[in-house]
Amino acid sequence: LGKLTKLTEIKLNNNPSLLAIPETFRKLNHIRKVHLQHCNLSQIPFEMGNSYSQLEYVNLSYNLFDTMPSLNGMDRVVIFDISNNRIDDLTPRIGQLEMLRELYVVNNKLTHLPKSIGRLKRLFVLDVSENMLVELPLSIGDCQSLRELKLRGNSLDTLPITLGKLKHLNIFYIGQWPVTEFNITQEDISYENLKVNAYQHKIPKD
Repeated sequence: LGKLTKLTEIKLNNNPSLLAIPETFRKLNHIRKVHLQHCNLSQIPFEMGNSYSQLEYVNLSYNLFDTMPSLNGMDRVVIFDISNNRIDDLTPRIGQLEMLRELYVVNNKLTHLPKSIGRLKRLFVLDVSENMLVELPLSIGDCQSLRELKLRGNSLDTLPITLGKLKHLNIFYIGQWPVTEFNITQEDISYENLKVNAYQHKIPKD
């Protein structure tokens, strides 16, 4: 495969026998999309961003990653999915992906989000459901383009007041856990869908 230098897309998903990515893959420098979901990968042996300078889409979901792969050079990535792994740290370098529009880190072991998440000014969708989050950083309010925020299945009991800065947010799933403090009002923000404990709820008026 290393000789197929004109390739723009790698699709090796649904391949449980795939335990490692060959080093020769680093030569495929025209790759834009990588589909490696539902394999048994635990690491990437090279920096995808530096090898694939045109990379826009990465799906590494349903693998065995304990840590985030290197994000160096992934400046053009628009969609990144690393759901259903074993990651406990999203790494502050996530803030370097300034073109990112969709980020999926569902069903991992995150206990916090880095402050650098607020640098993702183009982010439309953030799904960190089914983790171990106990709080959200205040910088979440700096994700000015955010349309969808999904937090179900975590251990949060309060929401930061900076959520009121997310004027474009219209889908907000928080699932089946008790939020005791919203810290935001209808004057701050309005949502199309706010789900708490699987029911429709309204944000307090004051």
